[in-house]
Amino acid sequence: MLLPRKASPVLRRRPVGQKSFAAANIALSMGALLCAMTGVFVLSAMLPNYLVDYLHLSAAQMGFVMSAIGFGGFVGQIGVPGLSDILGRKIMAILSFLGAAVLVRGFMESAPLLCFCLPCYS
Repeated sequence: MLLPRKASPVLRRRPVGQKSFAAANIALSMGALLCAMTGVFVLSAMLPNYLVDYLHLSAAQMGFVMSAIGFGGFVGQIGVPGLSDILGRKIMAILSFLGAAVLVRGFMESAPLLCFCLPCYS
């Protein structure tokens, strides 16, 4: 004898992204990344003019300093996650943002060789 099936309740599923964005740390991380990438894009676009027109560097010196942005990004992608395993993510995020802000400020008062060393941290 066949028994009638019970009607299954209709389950409302939340979209996958909605659950992720409900966490406060996701929104905070997205905001921090927005600020960091804005800074990187503005630096990459405006830094050549600043180096040549304000600091009066030659084109070769300017290219040397601009290469430090890529070199610093490479070093930062390896160093910061490694240190975050030891010190913690929150501390490294704060130290990275503060260090980058201090070093960007250092661009205003630095020599060409020192300019290459500054972005290696940020």
